[in-house]
Amino acid sequence: MLELVTTALCTFLEAQPNLADQVPQLGFLPKVFQSMRSAAAQSNNAIPKSALQVWCCLCRSAVCLRAMPSVQLVGGVQEGGVGGCLPAVMAALRGRSDCLQLGAEALDRLFDLGEEDLAAQAIDCGLIAFLLELLESPHLLAADSPRAAVALVVKAIKTLQAKTVRHADRLNALLEASQAWKQYKDQLHDLFIQSAPIAGYLTCTPPIPPSHHPTLPPSTPHTHCTYILHLASAYLITLPLPSSLFLLPSFCLTCIFIRLC
Repeated sequence: MLELVTTALCTFLEAQPNLADQVPQLGFLPKVFQSMRSAAAQSNNAIPKSALQVWCCLCRSAVCLRAMPSVQLVGGVQEGGVGGCLPAVMAALRGRSDCLQLGAEALDRLFDLGEEDLAAQAIDCGLIAFLLELLESPHLLAADSPRAAVALVVKAIKTLQAKTVRHADRLNALLEASQAWKQYKDQLHDLFIQSAPIAGYLTCTPPIPPSHHPTLPPSTPHTHCTYILHLASAYLITLPLPSSLFLLPSFCLTCIFIRLC
C-alpha cells in the first residue's frame, strides 16, 4: 500500500511541478527527512525507501532544493552529530542500498547548489566516507544497476568537490585517502561500456531486447485493484491543478479502503 501511494504521489508531483514548489512553505520537507530515520523506519525498511523516492522527486524542484540546506531535524545534533538533512539521507541509504542510484542522483542535484553548509554536513556526518566505502563495497550489488550507481556516486562527489571552497581541504583529504577514489576519480561518470569490461571503466548490463519481456503473473483480485488505482492516478494527473488538489485526499483514502478490503 505504501509503495502504491508513494508512486501515485511522485507521479502527481512530476505532472504538477508547481505543486512541488509549495512543499517547503507547507512544512513537509522536515517530515520527509525525519521519516528516513524514524523508529518506524528502523523496523520497516519500506519507509526509508518511500521517503527516498519522495525526496528524489522533490529534488527536481528548484524551490525545494534551495530550502533543503536550511532544514533542521529534531534531535539531529544529538543523534547524528550534526543537524540538517544529510544525516537522515545517509541513514536511509544505509538501510536501503538498493536505492543508491536514486539517492546519488538526488545528492548530485543538491551538491550542485554550492552550499557550504551542505559540504560541512556531508563531511561531518560521515556521508562522504560512507559513499567512498560503497564504491568498493559488496552492498552495491543490492542496487538495481550497481555500475550505474557507482557512476552516479562518483558524479555526486565530483560535483561537491567542484563546488566547495571552504571545506575543500577536508574533502580532498578524505578522497586522497580512498583507494576506490583513486580508481574512479578520472572516470567519465557517463561512460558505460556494454561489451567486455575494461579495467578502471564502468560497465552496464546490455538492454533486454523487446522480444524478451518477462511473463506477467496470473491475474488476481489484488492486481485488478492495483490496475484500477493506477488508472485513477493517471486520470488524476491530467486534471487542472485546483481539481487535482481537491481530489487527492479522496484518492489516498480510496487507496487505503481498497487495500483493506
